Amino acid sequence: SNIMYAVMVMGFSSVEARLALRSSNGNMEKAIAYITERKKEMQKRKELENEERRMKRKRQRLGKTIRGQWINVELCDSLVSMGHDEQLVAEALRQSENDIVLALQALNDGVDVLRACVIEKSNRNKSHVSEEALTQLVSMGFDVKRARHCLLRHDGNMELAINELSLQLCMTSVASSNSGYENVVMENQVVTSDSVSSDVLSDDDSSGGDKEQLERTIEDIVPDLKKDEQDYLNLSLDEECEILQEYQALLATLI
Repeated sequence: SNIMYAVMVMGFSSVEARLALRSSNGNMEKAIAYITERKKEMQKRKELENEERRMKRKRQRLGKTIRGQWINVELCDSLVSMGHDEQLVAEALRQSENDIVLALQALNDGVDVLRACVIEKSNRNKSHVSEEALTQLVSMGFDVKRARHCLLRHDGNMELAINELSLQLCMTSVASSNSGYENVVMENQVVTSDSVSSDVLSDDDSSGGDKEQLERTIEDIVPDLKKDEQDYLNLSLDEECEILQEYQALLATLI
């Protein structure tokens, strides 16, 4: 319509214009205000989601206290902002069970002890990888060498290792869609017999079909997922009529 065209002339996309006009009952001024407000809300939501992901990644990297509680990221950031080393702060919070007073005392009076604990932990993690964790990653279909490398990189943290390995697999899949797909997949699935037991190898082979099935399922589902809670407004009249007809037919079967 002319109103929609006028909104688009102002630099907004057809999708934005259609959603805004439908939400404002065709009022151009309200539609423009709606688009502007929506962009602000989406930007704020994106920033919050990014901050939540950052906090989660950092919490996983810092680890847990002696009693098994996650190290408080906000307390860690606060102490680091005061000039303390992050690794020493994390160790102080770990030993003090997130008690900031005790952590500050340790950072001021027992920094040598904290540094020795950090070095000992680092050396232990660099030279040791849990065979149980490695076996579990390989049974999920990941390459044994990459799995070992990721476990070492993330100090044995399974969740971080899985996230990195999954990202590598996703990037490899995207790259291989253009060229060399079969070669790349074969390379990623190579597991040497001298690195893992025969049981692990059999588990890896059996997981291949499950992984392929998962990829096909994701391909089927992703196109139907809504990217925005108001995507339903971005429908043509024909699409709306089709949905209404399907809904009426469903109601008829229930009567």
